[in-house]
Amino acid sequence: MAPPPERPPDAQTTACPCGRGDVSAQLAGQRPLLVRAATGDREAFAQLYDAQVEGVYRYLLAWTGDRSEAADLTSRVFHSALAWLPPTAAGGVEAGAWLTAMSRDAVSERPGSGRDAGPAGDPVAALARLPDSEREVVVLRLLCGHTLDHTAHLAGYSRRAVLGLQLAACLAIAERAGGTAAPPGASAEEFERQLDRSEIAVTAPIQPCPPPAPPPAGCAWPRPTWSPPTRSSSPPSATS
Repeated sequence: MAPPPERPPDAQTTACPCGRGDVSAQLAGQRPLLVRAATGDREAFAQLYDAQVEGVYRYLLAWTGDRSEAADLTSRVFHSALAWLPPTAAGGVEAGAWLTAMSRDAVSERPGSGRDAGPAGDPVAALARLPDSEREVVVLRLLCGHTLDHTAHLAGYSRRAVLGLQLAACLAIAERAGGTAAPPGASAEEFERQLDRSEIAVTAPIQPCPPPAPPPAGCAWPRPTWSPPTRSSSPPSATS
């Protein structure tokens, strides 16, 4: 039998800078912790928290642009996660995608989450005016620095959808920020190859999020305590 054809260079999976892009390995390591945490094992949940808190905080900081608000939302996300541990552990969901979905919900529910027009020519304001699906891809792919494949996993989109969304988003930001428009018929695949080779000028002012600083004494951002809140009607979906 002939060996399967090699994947083309632009479709090869690369290691994600976050160190958690190998979803199969993440699932294998998380499964016993999720099962233990769902039964009330505090240390198991603390280990999940320590492994995921930086990614959640970076994501929320990229969305809000405010360290204090991002820290507060991070605390709320993990506190809410306690209530959904049993169904999540039973469903075999990867914790990174699950917590990203919960973080996405937290962002959409916060006061003042509507789009602000902002000053003309400001790439940050242009980013804020993107449709949620495009902004989600920009946050995960460009601001948080995840690979294409890991972005697709965390966002719950297909790889092809992420390619199209990031191209549409960056073209919209460039146009609204007064940049140079791409030539007609720009290829999403070629744009992805350019991302791997160079900086994107229009998003250069938006730096990747630094890791969270240790919370001060009395801050509401230590490890969550075991007092599960009342669950809403349905759990957040990692594929929504």
